[in-house]
Amino acid sequence: MDHKYGSAVTSIEPDAESQSPENVPGQAASGGGEESLSKSDTKPVSQPQGILVINETGKIAREFRISGDAVHIGRDPQMDVVLGDPGVSRTHARILRQGEGFLLEDLGGRNGTRVNSQRLPQRGTYILQHDDYIQIGRSVLRFLVRMSHQLLQRVRSEAAATGSVSFAEVRDESSRRKDSLCLFRLHKLEASLIVTEAELAAQCHPLESDRVLIGRDPESDIKLNDPTVSANHAEIVYNRDGFHLVDRDSTLGTFLDGVQIRVAKLTHRSFVKFGKQEGLFVIHEEGKEPRVDSFPLRNYLIELFEFKEGEIRKTFQLSRECGLDFAEQLILGGVLTPAEWWASVSEFERRFPMSRSSWIRRLLSRLKA
Repeated sequence: MDHKYGSAVTSIEPDAESQSPENVPGQAASGGGEESLSKSDTKPVSQPQGILVINETGKIAREFRISGDAVHIGRDPQMDVVLGDPGVSRTHARILRQGEGFLLEDLGGRNGTRVNSQRLPQRGTYILQHDDYIQIGRSVLRFLVRMSHQLLQRVRSEAAATGSVSFAEVRDESSRRKDSLCLFRLHKLEASLIVTEAELAAQCHPLESDRVLIGRDPESDIKLNDPTVSANHAEIVYNRDGFHLVDRDSTLGTFLDGVQIRVAKLTHRSFVKFGKQEGLFVIHEEGKEPRVDSFPLRNYLIELFEFKEGEIRKTFQLSRECGLDFAEQLILGGVLTPAEWWASVSEFERRFPMSRSSWIRRLLSRLKA
């Protein structure tokens, strides 16, 4: 991908007044602001805190906190969230707060709005869930929710008393999509395949069943448009032994960590290729934040990609502050391709095989002392 990032984006201050979300753009309710998101700044709130992590092609990833009743998104400079991509309409979409939930609404943008790779109907709506991925043009906005423990307990208690489905059941930060019953969810796991396509933003495809078909066929669970991908190219299967990648007699083969395979076990951050289509497979345990990558790894990436130093530093900081996966954010933000990440980390681990264990030993020795 030819994603080259520029300088850091200037913070956007929230509007001074909150007005009706039906007002014209520029006079909309205060949507929030783009700023550094530090855990030390996070305080218990009386309502859920919506956050957008914005990965815009050509710019460093940034955060936007939703504090008002409506957030307008588009290319117009008066939007709350301004996206400079020419594929974004001037008034493209908006997010409305509805009680303790958030509703995404397409405003008729000519190129449409996608959520988790599924296109919304024109002027359609979608109830956002924690960890949804919104694609507008070539920009990817990750939607996160933070909720105080007190609020979470109150909402659940009210829902139990009324017999209704509570916002907390689908928007608790420690849980994700639970609408599909599958074995890996019973094992408290979530998995996604992040793929990059030429001239398009990276796409995150959350797995929704224990068997996911991948290919160019429109009926595939994960549809890839690259001509080197076969109609029924491969599948990801989960059983009690974990996730497995299975080739389905594809023409140009299926590869795992650089090796052509027929059947192989997947692990967190496995590098996969379907023909020439690159991807990164990620696994997360429910309720646990992703592992924190080391500063030496960050510095090594900066050495390899000097012209992307600013983007790597910003993405590393963002990942640590928001509890996000460093590799995912680098790829979703277009800073590195899956192949660049895999090759760099493989070489780092080869050159410094004891760096991680040495760090752990030093920490344990300090704790014992």
